[in-house]
Amino acid sequence: MAALAIVGGITLANLAVVLVVWLSYRGDYSAFIRSFQKIDRGSKILIGTSGEGDDPPFKDLTQYPMYYAPTLAVHYANAFVPNVFAEAGKQPVQARTEVRRLAIPYGGPVPIRLLSAIAAGQMTASDDAAFIRTWYRDYNYLYLLGTGVANPLPDMLKELDRSERFVLYKIRRTP
Repeated sequence: MAALAIVGGITLANLAVVLVVWLSYRGDYSAFIRSFQKIDRGSKILIGTSGEGDDPPFKDLTQYPMYYAPTLAVHYANAFVPNVFAEAGKQPVQARTEVRRLAIPYGGPVPIRLLSAIAAGQMTASDDAAFIRTWYRDYNYLYLLGTGVANPLPDMLKELDRSERFVLYKIRRTP
């Protein structure tokens, strides 16, 4: 009987944590859904992060619910979001042939420091990161996850929307 009480207590504590985290993200998910109206239908959207892009973010797991919120643009804006196609056999959805090279093989958001370095010509993406090699030409929008993020590339990114946990940028595409 004591074991049952302990298991029940642990279960209730976990449910309480999940509820608190879930409720704290309601406003952000609503902001995401509103931001999809600012995206042209059929666009390509890249997800970046002001952090290191760890998947999952072990330093703060409460940030994890935001990692995949931008993938809702697939439904709301008929957009291509490469994170939907993280691993073959894991997700039942496959990228079309014409965008398959943009599918992210590991699933997490891309660190903005890496995107900035590529855009500045300071580095090139490795073969396993070919999906971002020419990100500034391949994608139309960038969702940058993180709090209090200033525009890292003002000449390339135009801010369209902002929430406490993300910024939506229109990418000024270069040839």
